[in-house]
Amino acid sequence: MIIIVGPTGVGKSKLSIDIAKKVSGEVVNFDSRQIYKHMYVGTATPSISEQDNIPHHLYGFIDPKIQFSVYDFRIHVKTKIDEIKDRGNTPILVGGTGQYIWSLVENWDLSDIPPNNHLRKDLDFVLQNHGIKGLQEFLLKLPNFTNQIEIDFNNPRRVIRLIEKLLNPTPDISNNSKNHITNNMQILGITIDRTTLYSKVDNRIKQMFCHNSLPEEVNSLIQKGYTDSLSAMTSIGYLETAQLLKNEIDLDTCIEKIQFRTHKYIRSQYNWFKLNDSRIQWFNLTDIPKTQILDKINHHISLLT
Repeated sequence: MIIIVGPTGVGKSKLSIDIAKKVSGEVVNFDSRQIYKHMYVGTATPSISEQDNIPHHLYGFIDPKIQFSVYDFRIHVKTKIDEIKDRGNTPILVGGTGQYIWSLVENWDLSDIPPNNHLRKDLDFVLQNHGIKGLQEFLLKLPNFTNQIEIDFNNPRRVIRLIEKLLNPTPDISNNSKNHITNNMQILGITIDRTTLYSKVDNRIKQMFCHNSLPEEVNSLIQKGYTDSLSAMTSIGYLETAQLLKNEIDLDTCIEKIQFRTHKYIRSQYNWFKLNDSRIQWFNLTDIPKTQILDKINHHISLLT
């Protein structure tokens, strides 16, 4: 099994297809936003033509109205991995969502805990009155919180969900195994100079508006009844474009806000996938052409299989 990680916009999807052609692979999505139906432009989901006849799985299969957790995803992905292996092919897991990747690699104990609406109301009050720092302080005071639990502390939804889990006596997610990687699981990281990456994603965002593709997609979602109260609709690009369509912001502001959130998200991804993590074999696209990177990756895989 091959896992390809790295920040958004670095070129993981295209690289996964190139690798799949070499190893009889099938691509499995590990991006928490590319799972949604009707949300393809803003999430940069590979189109049918871009998939280049390589089987792709777990893209656009969940309705945006459905609450979908890491626990739910892991159930789906384990089934899909087994199916691919049964066909004699290699699963190639691709994505930049740290929770999805590490929950599988480290075999997190994720019991199916339903949302606690009363607790969420109280935590929302803390968020409104004390900001994200208030939630962080609440989390850090919990007796079963440990520094081994990795989380995006600046994402209030994730902080609230972790508090729910830690206050429930059933799961013990603090017992994550940091060494659960098996011999046949290879994690490949793709990185690039940060300035170059920012420029690349900025241009990609602008292209989403050149032919009005993202506004048309967001408008279609709104017409289908998907409101900004849904978690999916607060995704990068969708919240801002909805504001644009409601004339709350202008086009330039919309694009700038999306670019700012994307840069922030990239920094968060590098916290999940650290360049000094010995479990990840990193390949830097900054100074080496992609063709050479692909040759290096193929050589690396051949030595380990």
